[in-house]
Amino acid sequence: MNRIGTGRTRSAEENTAVENTAMEEAVMAEEDIKSLGLDPVQYRYLLAQAEPPTPVQRRLIAQTRALGPASEMQIPHEQGVLLTLLCRIAAARLVVEVGTFTGYSTLALALGLPPGGRVLTFDISEEWTGVALAAWRDAGVAERIETRLGPAAERLRELPEEPMIDLVFLDADKPGYDTYWELLVPRVRPGGLLLADNVLYAGEAADPRCTGNGRAIRLFNERVRADSRVESVMLPLADGLTIARRLPPSGTGPSGTGPSGTGPSGTGPSDTRPSGTHPSRMRTSGSEASPSGEGER
Repeated sequence: MNRIGTGRTRSAEENTAVENTAMEEAVMAEEDIKSLGLDPVQYRYLLAQAEPPTPVQRRLIAQTRALGPASEMQIPHEQGVLLTLLCRIAAARLVVEVGTFTGYSTLALALGLPPGGRVLTFDISEEWTGVALAAWRDAGVAERIETRLGPAAERLRELPEEPMIDLVFLDADKPGYDTYWELLVPRVRPGGLLLADNVLYAGEAADPRCTGNGRAIRLFNERVRADSRVESVMLPLADGLTIARRLPPSGTGPSGTGPSGTGPSGTGPSDTRPSGTHPSRMRTSGSEASPSGEGER
């Protein structure tokens, strides 16, 4: 037990309370910009309802904060917990992420995968992904993650065209969202999920007169809402998160496997991958450290 000012020792419960407070302060210092108007007391309460960050995640938050203004591109911790949970709910085995940054969201996605699952993550910064790689190794998930460096629009076109992807997470340059969406929706299996971050863009997307990235996001939101291939909802989490579910082709059952379906009946999510394929064999052409793409968020 630890000594305190009175000369007595702290109990295990007191130590835990001190550690939890330090954790909340560390997370909040990074993330209160994305708290959607919650005051510090409300945000601490919100954080307390989620699984706390691991020591590796805390270090990564601190390392990212040290980057200065660029650190705002990191997702808040509660959003990372949701990504892990959604991977588990969807029984995801193959995840595609566009926009790695320092790898906090990638780490969250990888933590939700079963043995043999993979995250293909696309970015353009070797400097930032270098920070990410160290964190992934420390967390013991590096073998589940494959980084693609370079322009994402080019690299995504190299992916197989079959609907093999279980979950997509978009968190990259906002004008590129439309392109990434159109490249990825056909590659997501029926029942699979597509997530898009920053869909409120600090509230700018709600203004019909918005310009720049806010305008790009507003147009993207309109595209998603009108897309008959998916059903979607926008959540007021962090800077806005859209969750879309890929619908089965017309004329098939609710799971996308035929009139009767199998996924929702209790046998797990529907799986329409071609037989004999597996996420670990799904690689694009070119070198192992192949390109991807991300820009201003």
